[in-house]
Amino acid sequence: MMISRMKRFAAMAALSVALASFGVGARADESGDANAILKAMSDYVTSQKSITAAFNTDIEAVTPELQKIQFASSGEVQLIRPDKLHASRTGGYTDVELFFDGKTFALEDKKVNVYAQSRTRR
Repeated sequence: MMISRMKRFAAMAALSVALASFGVGARADESGDANAILKAMSDYVTSQKSITAAFNTDIEAVTPELQKIQFASSGEVQLIRPDKLHASRTGGYTDVELFFDGKTFALEDKKVNVYAQSRTRR
């Protein structure tokens, strides 16, 4: 269960950075050429030493009684090149943080008081 949460969190973090960056790249080419817009976005992101993105999400669930429940959460992702990453997500049923310093990957779930880390091999 913890692994699927981690995968969802990582996917949301990556999507948030991509969407935040797209807004900057889209202004680079007014003609609307998708390849030029994508290249401009990629060039812009590649040139940055630090990237920060904030996000808000809503997850909806329908109960067996057909009641719709919505869980709101928000978070932030910060990437510092070449090897640092910090991401957090709070709200709903979650309060997690992810850290990577180039050598150690750590995940902390504050709601259930769980901490895990792994060192990379180099």
